[in-house]
Amino acid sequence: MRRVFVVLVIFACFVAQSDCLNAGDDSPMRFPPAPRIVAIGDLHGDLDAARRALKIAGAIDDNDRWIGGDLVVVQTGDVLDRGDSEQAILDMFTRLEKEAAQAGGALHVLNGNHELMNVQLDLRYVTPGGYEDFADAVTVAEVDSVLA
Repeated sequence: MRRVFVVLVIFACFVAQSDCLNAGDDSPMRFPPAPRIVAIGDLHGDLDAARRALKIAGAIDDNDRWIGGDLVVVQTGDVLDRGDSEQAILDMFTRLEKEAAQAGGALHVLNGNHELMNVQLDLRYVTPGGYEDFADAVTVAEVDSVLA
């Protein structure tokens, strides 16, 4: 009986779109329906491939500016590893998220297994260029960080 009650409570949270599963979190669990959604995954540090995919989708122009209007692009993760232009892709996505929102569209960037691997310090797929790409990243001293 208790299991049924828990399932019903969870179901009610989803149906009511309440904040009981993400209280205090400003990230929405659901987004309004979009006229067109394009999913792109596994860019693995390849900036040229990222640009080609976004151009084919009609999201960007030759100057990497958002032209997709109300298009929604979902990048399904794995921006990191195996390529040398990870930071350039992340910077472009950060800018495009703002441009897309201003045009009535959206760019949602998700974490994939390679992002999770990096967080867990499993860096076996990071290329020498990937390390160099983030050489200017701000580091946190072990004594100053709860995460270190």
